[in-house]
Amino acid sequence: MASGIFAVAAILGIGAATLHYVSKQRAAEEETRRREIAEKTARLREELARAEAELRRREMELLASGAPLLPEQPEAPQNGHPSARPDAARNGDVFDALVAEVNALLAERRYGAAAAAARKFADEHGEQPMHDMAVDFLGRLNNSLLKHVEEQSADPNRLVNDFLYDEAVTEYQHLAARFEGTPWKRFLDVRTAGIKSQQALHSEAIRRLKDAARNGTPVPLPFEMPELPGLKLLVADADPVWVTFVWEKDSRYRRGFQWKALPPKNVCAIYSACIPAPTPAQHEMFGLFCQERDLIDEAEKHFTAAERNDPHD
Repeated sequence: MASGIFAVAAILGIGAATLHYVSKQRAAEEETRRREIAEKTARLREELARAEAELRRREMELLASGAPLLPEQPEAPQNGHPSARPDAARNGDVFDALVAEVNALLAERRYGAAAAAARKFADEHGEQPMHDMAVDFLGRLNNSLLKHVEEQSADPNRLVNDFLYDEAVTEYQHLAARFEGTPWKRFLDVRTAGIKSQQALHSEAIRRLKDAARNGTPVPLPFEMPELPGLKLLVADADPVWVTFVWEKDSRYRRGFQWKALPPKNVCAIYSACIPAPTPAQHEMFGLFCQERDLIDEAEKHFTAAERNDPHD
């Protein structure tokens, strides 16, 4: 079943091949950034080493000349933080403090706060090379959050596949709040909207099934149930979790099934039987339902019909 970022891609209408390409491209970009930050860190350390070597050289010259060594004086305070250390060393310490702060926030699942800390650091350090390092770090941080999105989407995705849409929407809303201030907030909002669309389709199908049964024209089951072989079945009742089938010739023979126990293609067939002429908006809902459950051909058919506003495709 589709899950994680592939489910998000499904909501956005991104094909599997495209997503694979984008994932490879993102990995390559992240590797490039990693190399760049490693090179900048190495240059920073080299700058520190040169500064320390220069200090030692000057000290040795003073000793050789017999001139008295002046007591070590702190540099003038900068931003309220006096320091006698070379800029490279001070910058390294400040950057290490940022990394430690971000890691602590990630451990608390405060992803938006982690991204905000990195952005604030970049804004406050406009000088080179600190600004570039901070910007690169923020980019790598946002890319790394994909792993957290996928891991924490697993449980809500299971709720979707169990047709527990209310619970799934609530979980995704909480998840989106954790990622406020990151690029993934938009993905999670779109994902939540897609789940609501699937829920709307499910609710509409249930309404029509119940109305048909109440009016004495129950919807015929468009497939045979292996558990009830050879029987022509009708849909006698339905609710968000259960659907009940009865034998056409004797309503005493009935059996209920949970929606989640039915193969997705059979659920889609029931939907289609009671919604034979979907509107463009309903085609979009069908497409999301099918793509969520890897019914790719059906999904493409419905998405195509939605795009050309064909209510009868």
